[in-house]
Amino acid sequence: MSHTRLVIEGAEVLARVRLFQDDATKVFKRPFRRDAETDRAVLAYLDGHLQLRADGARARASMLDAGSEKDESGVESWWVLLSFSVARAPRTIGITNTLLFEVYGDQQNLVAILRNPGGRRSSLYFQPGDRTEQVVKF
Repeated sequence: MSHTRLVIEGAEVLARVRLFQDDATKVFKRPFRRDAETDRAVLAYLDGHLQLRADGARARASMLDAGSEKDESGVESWWVLLSFSVARAPRTIGITNTLLFEVYGDQQNLVAILRNPGGRRSSLYFQPGDRTEQVVKF
């Protein structure tokens, strides 16, 4: 399972993507470390599998930060903080999330969206076989 938290505030769109360490290692064929080569590989993978459209226009991601952490039970995960370039505060956000579909036939991807101001929340669920863009209107 992957989890993405998307925060929209005006024309700023940030996403924090979290993948379990063992899943990420299968995709990138290496343990997590911050270096230019790994950052390029991670950004290219995320750009190809987590696509965002703001008012119908594709928004490209840039990586702001990345790291690893352990949850309460000791399970390690990678996280990546992305910024999406959009021209103005979007009225609609379309997302296609196919992270890890090529690795697991039962993969599940959750996207939680928070729109500020106002605190409007939406949740999206993606599973293999369904590669349709899901759209949230504000």
